Amino acid sequence: MSAMRDAVLREIGRMNEPELEVALSAIRSRQHLLVPAMSGAEFIKRFGGLIPADELDRIDAAIERDCETVEPINS
Repeated sequence: MSAMRDAVLREIGRMNEPELEVALSAIRSRQHLLVPAMSGAEFIKRFGGLIPADELDRIDAAIERDCETVEPINS
């Protein structure tokens, strides 16, 4: 068995039932795996200027306010 497969199986072994359900759903859909990666430079070329500056400021403020904390996972 490959090292990657072993690592995946170890992680699965640590999951509770709800986490397993989410993982199984993601594995079955596989849609998220088909999205190609995009570099930051490519993203700017493609989408730069599409979001108004004031909206970007609001997004930045929301991230600072709501996402700058680390919450422990109960397992």
